[in-house]
Formats: sequence, C-alpha cells, structure tokens
Amino acid sequence: MKSLRVLPLLVVAACAARPVLPTSGPYAINLESYSPEDQVKLHSVFDAPTAMVELAETRVETRTPLYTFLLGDLAFTAGVLRAQGRAAYKIWREEGDPSDQVRFDDTTGIRQVVQLLRREPGRWVFFSKGTYDLGLFTVFGETAFIVLFEEREGALWTQARVYAKVEGVVLEQGARILGLVEGLIRRKAFVFIEAASSVAARAAADPWHLYADVKGSKEVNPATLEEFKRRFCR
Repeated sequence: MKSLRVLPLLVVAACAARPVLPTSGPYAINLESYSPEDQVKLHSVFDAPTAMVELAETRVETRTPLYTFLLGDLAFTAGVLRAQGRAAYKIWREEGDPSDQVRFDDTTGIRQVVQLLRREPGRWVFFSKGTYDLGLFTVFGETAFIVLFEEREGALWTQARVYAKVEGVVLEQGARILGLVEGLIRRKAFVFIEAASSVAARAAADPWHLYADVKGSKEVNPATLEEFKRRFCR
C-alpha cells in the first residue's frame, strides 16, 4: 500500500533554493488584491513552493474568444476530446460545485480540484489541490498556475508557469532532488492548457465540423455545445 513513507534515498535533505514568485513582469501576482479566502490558497503554494516549471510560448492557430471559451469550460473541452477519442482523462463538475471549479482525474493516479481564481485580459490564474501518485508513494499537493496569452501575427500565443507545493518538508525536499515533482508537473499540469489549445485550433479551422463531430455524444453537455454553435459556427 502506498503511503507518505519514502525510501531512504528520498529522505535526504536538500538546500537548493526554493522557486520565488516574481514581484514584476507578467508572472507577478499581488496576493493582497485577492479575496481573503483566495489569499489563503495562494499563500499555501507561494510561501514555500516545492517546484516551478514553465510551458514555453506556443503558437496556436486560433482566436482569443475561442480559446477563452474552452479554457473557461474545461469540462466541455475535455468532453470534446473524449468524444473524439483523443483523451482518456475526466474533467467534470458535481452538484453544488461553483461554476469556476472543476474536478480532474487523469485515470493514472492524479485527482485534483481545480478553481479559476482570476480572469484578466491575457492572463488567468488557477489554483488546484489534490493527490499525486509519484510512483513510489502518493502525496497531497497544491498548485497555482498562471496562463498568459495574446494574439499577434495572426495567431494566439500562449505560455504558462506552474508553482507546486508538496506537503511534508522532508518528503518535499527528497522529491525535489529526484526531480519527481518537476517531472510530474511537466507531464500533467499543463493538460488544461493543451486541451484548450488543441480544441481551439480545430474549432478555428472548421467549427461546423467540430460541432457535428461531437453532437449527440454523452461526453458533451448539449447546452454548452449549442452555445458554442451560436457563438462560433457562422
């Protein structure tokens, strides 16, 4: 049975510098500008982050309204990918969940609750918490990720940075030495951005084809699909 106990190799303490939240530039966050509840969430990550990874700037052949529609409704976006046989992970809402929150299960050991904390022009901030399967053990962790996007040169350019905090000081330091946390984030944390980018690019190329391709699928909310049609199928 997996637990928070780790192998001796992972118990080695590390003195490596922690990632630091910048005070200027596109990734800077003024924590005091958030609600007291959201400040608690962000401080849980930024006060002592275990790791930070970046998604390099990527060109997406789409438009901002399409991208933000899909990034803002991740349950719908993941449903489109499942309906097309292009994804196995699940993103959904349960009754009573706020509209800015979804639940995520990658089906291989990662379960998260993800909340969109802030939408700003060209920059969105998310927070998530849940369990991570690192192979040798399962841990609880929290992440804050900042998504940047802008239109230029006839396309949308997007990039992101993710900060993660793994619970337990000794565990956190050992995992960082082995690169387990960084590797996991690099493979999994950007799935939301990649999903929105993928569907947005296909929708921009042929929105009617995407609509017809997933219409009637049990994976896709029909009301959201009709809203997609109203806004983008012209």
